[in-house]
Amino acid sequence: MLRPMKRMAALVLTFALALSMVPASLAAQTAKVKEDCVRVHAKADIDSECYDQVNKGDVLEVVKGKDENGWVKVRFTYTETGTTMTGYVSADFLSIKGGSDEQSEKKEKKSEEKKTEKKADSSEKKEEKAEQKADSSEKKEEKAEQKADSSEKKEEKADSSEKKEEKAEQKADSSEKQEEKTEQKADSSEKKEEKTEQKADSSEEEEETAAISSNVSYTATVSDEGVRIRKEPNKKSDILTSVPEGDIVIVRSKEDESGWMKVLYYDAEGKKFKGYMSGEYLDINSIGSGTAAVPNAIIRESPEDTAPISGVVPKDKSVDIYASKDNWYKVEYMDLSGWVKAECIATKSDSDCKGYCKVATDDLNLRAKPNKKSDKLETIPKGVVLQITDKAKKDRWYAVTYNGHSGYVRSKYVKDLEECDG
Repeated sequence: MLRPMKRMAALVLTFALALSMVPASLAAQTAKVKEDCVRVHAKADIDSECYDQVNKGDVLEVVKGKDENGWVKVRFTYTETGTTMTGYVSADFLSIKGGSDEQSEKKEKKSEEKKTEKKADSSEKKEEKAEQKADSSEKKEEKAEQKADSSEKKEEKADSSEKKEEKAEQKADSSEKQEEKTEQKADSSEKKEEKTEQKADSSEEEEETAAISSNVSYTATVSDEGVRIRKEPNKKSDILTSVPEGDIVIVRSKEDESGWMKVLYYDAEGKKFKGYMSGEYLDINSIGSGTAAVPNAIIRESPEDTAPISGVVPKDKSVDIYASKDNWYKVEYMDLSGWVKAECIATKSDSDCKGYCKVATDDLNLRAKPNKKSDKLETIPKGVVLQITDKAKKDRWYAVTYNGHSGYVRSKYVKDLEECDG
């Protein structure tokens, strides 16, 4: 009875020893998922049905190693039912451990490393040979240069004094020609600069002439932060500067069909900018107020006798004055806006009217008292029509009202227009 038992024990030990000696290539392979949301397909084809998705860190059992197209057959647990299924995953998303595939990969890596080392050694040897050849070529060139230098020295010694004198004369002639060319270039540059300055002066004169001929000049307050002044009246034009909300600009033209206005702006440092702003971001400042001096003062769409009529202002009704052009006022009355002849509007100080004048210079200072050291109340843009309420210091100063401020301006910077009636 003991003998069969001993035989059985011996067989068990032998079998266990045999299992321990099984090569690693026969052990089960596992694959670790390297990325999230990796699809498991029904076939080794990216267009085949997707069974499920596995995520980074999941460990799958490898049923069949990577095929020639890079697909690995794996066993996984189906998420919805919990059942075990097989499917295919691209080897690009798996890190396979255990079995022959891992050993093959290691061998391939070692083989590639050896090849890389051999290529590097071969490249270094080639570079060394190339450097040796280059050194040899440089030495040959040095020897050739030395021989050439020696020959030149011999030739220089053999040269006569006459040749030296000829060379000196040639050099002198060459220097004179170079000086003449330099002078010609300088003259040409000066002429170009003069032409450029003349063009700039001409452009400025044309701009000023256009502004004066239009006679439209009033102020507006910027109603939004960082409103841009552009070089031309379109959104694709170059940006000259951005104006902070609340700053004042001088408007040089009425709003065009696209809603752009030509403006003049001085920043905090006094730098001057001329360009275009969208009228959408400008609130036109009132330059005064008055009442209709005649029955039914006619409001027209533009400052012309033939312009269409927008409405009328009954006598003694108040209007706000926002701009002036020649002998016209741009006014607002209730919901109406347009142009009324200046003779039809009585301003608040008409009883003391001494005449009318138009600002003839850029940025005329309105001062609190009739002297240059007095406080500056406002800056009045060129072309604005003002009503004179008094004259002081032998008519050198005019008392006027602008933008709600009463003060004095120098008479030599304005042009008298006409006397008040009555």
